[in-house]
Order: sequence, then structure tokens, then C-alpha cells
Amino acid sequence: MTLSFEVLLFLGVVGFYLSDSIMLLYANEWVFSQTHGKWAFALPQTNWQLLRKHLYWPNPFTPARPLFRVFWSAADSRPHDPVAFRHFLSALKRLRYPLYSLLVLQLVGLPAVLFGLGANLGLLILFGAVYLNIAVLSVQVYRYRAALGLSKKGVAKLAFDSLACPPLALNLLRKISLQSCFIGDPVAFAHQSFDPITFEQLRKSLCQQVDKAMRFEDEASPKYAQLQAYHNRIMEMRPYSH
Repeated sequence: MTLSFEVLLFLGVVGFYLSDSIMLLYANEWVFSQTHGKWAFALPQTNWQLLRKHLYWPNPFTPARPLFRVFWSAADSRPHDPVAFRHFLSALKRLRYPLYSLLVLQLVGLPAVLFGLGANLGLLILFGAVYLNIAVLSVQVYRYRAALGLSKKGVAKLAFDSLACPPLALNLLRKISLQSCFIGDPVAFAHQSFDPITFEQLRKSLCQQVDKAMRFEDEASPKYAQLQAYHNRIMEMRPYSH
């Protein structure tokens, strides 16, 4: 069976977007996300591995939700800068509306035009609207590049990728947040920022991961002692009442 141009074009847009969204996480990595000021965490979603990494696939309908790739380490002492982080989140909010417009144009508007009107003037107008939104996004990223922790070269790369392949623009906000380093030690951050129930879930998950890591170490080794001390420190943490 031969697929029509319209079907292939739409499948290509969806395929590029979804494949660009996939993340591969090491066993000690999580993804933190924020929705309406509330924090959550996610673990790899399958036991399937590629190069010792696990698959994580974020919700494709929430491209404007910041995602943060974090990792736990028994020797972690990275600081968290709350002021810079607030400015970072505020700058990300400037990207939300153009992103949602892009999502509607590419995943709703495109099939409506293709299968309703066919590849004609309507498709050209739709492409124009898509590139206009990408241009707005790129300008906003450039304006707030300092708060976003981006160089001019970094902004240019994001803009080029988005213009060269519009489906990749849907992940622009995620790409910015995933490469940020404002959170610092994720356990200390979660202790301060997560609600009590979510932090308790994270604490239990972390203890299980540390226990698993300890099983691969000699009990007389410095690494085992470091992991044991880390485990004890986590067990002593109690959620804050926000």
C-alpha cells in the first residue's frame, strides 16, 4: 500500500517530534518537572537499556513544561541558587504561548489542512504561521539568554535547528531546561521544594537505588562507606511542611 503525500508529511512531523523527545537516563538519573508551581519527579519508564541507559519519554502534549535532568551522587555538594533559578523559570514562561501555538499548528492544524483542503495555498499559510511562531520563540530566547544561561552561539544553534526542522522547535523549552544546572544537589533541592508526599516517594526510591548500588561494592571499601553514610543521611531527612 502506498501512502499519500499528506499522510507521509504528517507522520514525518509526528515522528521527528516524538523521536526528538525521547531521553535515555542512567540508573542514577531522574527527571524533575514543575506544573503550576508544584514539583514532581519521574524515573526511567522501562527496564530496556541502550548503552546502559533507560528510556524516558515525556508527555508529548506538554512541551511547555520545564524538565530538569538530575543525578544523585553520594559526593554531591553542588549549591542551588534560588534567585538565578527564579529568573530562569520566569524567562521560560515567556516561551509558553508560542510553543502551544506551534503544537496546535503542527499536530492539529496540519492534518486539518492536509486532509481537509489538500496541499495548496492553505498549507503555505500554515507553514508561514509555523515559521512566524518559531521566529517569535527565537527572539524571546535571544532576549532572555542571560537568564536562561545561554550564549549567543547556543541561541543560534537552537534557532537553526528549529528553522531547519520545525517539529524540533516543539522541544525547544525542554532542551533549554534539560541542559540547565541551576538545581544543584537534587536531593537537597527536593527536600526544600517538593511537597511532603512527593518528597517521601522520592526518598524511598532513592534509598532503594542506594541499597542496590551498595550491593555491588565491597563492604570494606571507601565507596561502600560513602554510600552507607549517604543512605543514613537520606533516612534522617524529613519532609518540610510547605
